[in-house]
Amino acid sequence: MLGELGEIAQAELTPYITVMNVYLMYENVSDNLAIGLACPDPSDTSSSVRKQVVHDFNESMMARLAEPIPSAAKRIDLRGLAPLADGISLFRQSLAEDEHRLLSRAYLREREPKGGVRVLEQDVIAPLQANIESAAEVARTVLPLPCGELVRAGLIARYAAVNRLLSDDERDLEENLRLGTDSILVYPTLAYYLAVVGDALGLAPGFSRRSGDLPLQEGLRAAALIVRLLNDVGSLLLEIDDEPLAEVLRSVTESSRQERSARVALIAEASQRGNLFTRIAKDIEFGEFNVCLDGVLSSGDPVAAVERFCERLHDVRRSYRGAVKTLKAASATINACTAGQAPLGDLLSRFVGFHQRMYAESHRSTAGEYAVAQARGQAAG
Repeated sequence: MLGELGEIAQAELTPYITVMNVYLMYENVSDNLAIGLACPDPSDTSSSVRKQVVHDFNESMMARLAEPIPSAAKRIDLRGLAPLADGISLFRQSLAEDEHRLLSRAYLREREPKGGVRVLEQDVIAPLQANIESAAEVARTVLPLPCGELVRAGLIARYAAVNRLLSDDERDLEENLRLGTDSILVYPTLAYYLAVVGDALGLAPGFSRRSGDLPLQEGLRAAALIVRLLNDVGSLLLEIDDEPLAEVLRSVTESSRQERSARVALIAEASQRGNLFTRIAKDIEFGEFNVCLDGVLSSGDPVAAVERFCERLHDVRRSYRGAVKTLKAASATINACTAGQAPLGDLLSRFVGFHQRMYAESHRSTAGEYAVAQARGQAAG
């Protein structure tokens, strides 16, 4: 993502990168707890409990981040959630259950923690507590720097958006796009790296103000929206020309008239289209939030549900094209304001370009979704 910028200031950036990577590692735990909650499987008896745990965790996270200066000495205690979280499997509640079990067996061959494998698999509270403290450390690290306040605001918006997505209220596409943009963590992550790279390269503290708050924030939100749509829909389906897309959607619509549900029709189409529907298929398989699938899979009318899916797909493709234009303009503005020092706007473009390439690949490959592919590969081995 950093390209030449990272080479210029590698030593200065390493401590900052470590802080963010630790947070993102623990963020996987809370993120994984929400797998399946967008469209719960009736046989999943833990879904209602996990929904409550995730909701309460998010509320605690927002309270911690809302402190004027998050203090290392003032921590939120999550032990009250322990009775509710008891019995949740961190291994099963992931994209890589088999990999987690293999790693835990290897660990237990070397040492035997008190409580054995149960501690590794079912101690939900400890990693959630670490998740909150590592997020507070991210906010605290960059608070004095340019874009620092944007990082904290973006983090709080992420957890607020997830709680809104967990609600049973109906939402239109516009709200889903807004919540999806906030919940994907792109905004605070990019704001963090703009802050730390700018600081490491010795840019004037006011560079974010010189680029203008509006262009900077528009660029961050455009990047976040693009990555949300790439994550949910995939590069190929977003960028395919209108004429071949029309043929594909006619085929999906025809399948909906023959299949018992929209889920079956979409999976059937995905199996015949290579990587075109890979992100749609992945979110159907794991029951994850998807801007095109919200309310579609639960419909009892497969034809109407698929028609709704097709309409949303057309809408999000327009949103994608608009966001790409906004990002290009914002990146140019940021580059112009740091001319002769470092093209910081390129950081946003490189970040998005990475995801455009990744989400063109199958979610079953390491290039397209490493966790799923790794788990399947280990299981096969």
